[in-house]
Amino acid sequence: MYIPDLAQSDFHLFPALKDHLSGHRFASDDGVKTAVTRWLKSQGTEFYKAGINKLVPQLDKCFSLGGDYVVK
Repeated sequence: MYIPDLAQSDFHLFPALKDHLSGHRFASDDGVKTAVTRWLKSQGTEFYKAGINKLVPQLDKCFSLGGDYVVK
């Protein structure tokens, strides 16, 4: 079962990346790509591990509701 509302990237990765990029202006798409790539590489394993660990309780809620939408 794929539940897009519970994708780890949507509730852990992208909000953190958005915070990091907030206020920055880029002259080109390549500048954005470089900044994002550097940020992704700079995150330690604990950052990614925390995102995966946050997913477990959300999935448990969803499964206990029979696959219904989970309010965060």
